[in-house]
Amino acid sequence: MTRSRTSLAVLLGLVTAGFAVATILSSSWATAAAGVVTVAALWFILSRRLFGPVGQLTRLAERCLDGDDHPPRLEPTTAGDLAELARAFNRLTGRVTELKVDVVDASRELEWTQEELALKDTLEKKNRIIEETNIQLESRIRELSLLFSASRLFSSSLRLDE
Repeated sequence: MTRSRTSLAVLLGLVTAGFAVATILSSSWATAAAGVVTVAALWFILSRRLFGPVGQLTRLAERCLDGDDHPPRLEPTTAGDLAELARAFNRLTGRVTELKVDVVDASRELEWTQEELALKDTLEKKNRIIEETNIQLESRIRELSLLFSASRLFSSSLRLDE
């Protein structure tokens, strides 16, 4: 039981006991019995109408605190402040669920962006390797071209004795 609920129960118990003592001290046992029955009925009604919904709300709030992502909705059974509190709690848990979905979506998007950045980095590294290899190959082709031209020039200037 929560502290405020315990305090309320103790206060109601003291009022009940005081009323019972007052009716017992009255002149008629019938009046005393009627007073005790009235207090018991009042206690029963209050415990069903007030403590039941408040206890249910407390249990559901504890489930939310413990990480339950989908607590059941509270169904208001009466009109008034408790029903409004139940509707507000339902809106609150709905909004918390929406925020959790937003966090999951943002996390997934962040993961995809990180993967994309990693792939772009890898692609840039590969492109640099290809560019360096192209530069080396172009240099090699120039060297081979010069060598071929020199070889051609050298072979055309050679005269073979027949």
